[in-house]
Amino acid sequence: MKNNETTLSNSESCSDSNGANKGKSRTQKGFYFIGIGAITLLFGCFISLVFPHSHPAYTFLLYTPTSVGACMVMFGLYCVLE
Repeated sequence: MKNNETTLSNSESCSDSNGANKGKSRTQKGFYFIGIGAITLLFGCFISLVFPHSHPAYTFLLYTPTSVGACMVMFGLYCVLE
């Protein structure tokens, strides 16, 4: 009886530690994407404030970093919350 309890507890601890490490790395990856996405969003906001509306690259500089940053933040939230 004692041998079965020891085997069961060892197998439980191994599966828990592997799952915890996998979830922890995914959470760290999610926070990384959230941070990079937020910086990209701030960059897009700053660029759109600096360039005048009549500049030919205004729409490209307004929508591209904003879209990329928002997608990165959403993917990061997906990784953290999953």
